Amino acid sequence: MKLLDRYVLRNFLEPFIICFFGFIAIWLIIDLSDNGGDFIEARASFKQVAGYYLTQVPQTVLVSMPIGLLLALLFSLSRMSRTNE
Repeated sequence: MKLLDRYVLRNFLEPFIICFFGFIAIWLIIDLSDNGGDFIEARASFKQVAGYYLTQVPQTVLVSMPIGLLLALLFSLSRMSRTNE
């Protein structure tokens, strides 16, 4: 891989990973605050709650991926444009 390719990829992947996992974390916090009472009321174990969220992750990835890609692309292009790259 050429030096320029690695540079551009690194400039894009850092914001993408932050945005992508940030959106998943925000979704998890909001969903736990909405469903936390139901989990406590049903006396669900940690294993059951973790299993529930593991089944929800693919849907969340499909929703978070385009948003993370868009924000990471805008951020990396604006950062590279600011330094005339």
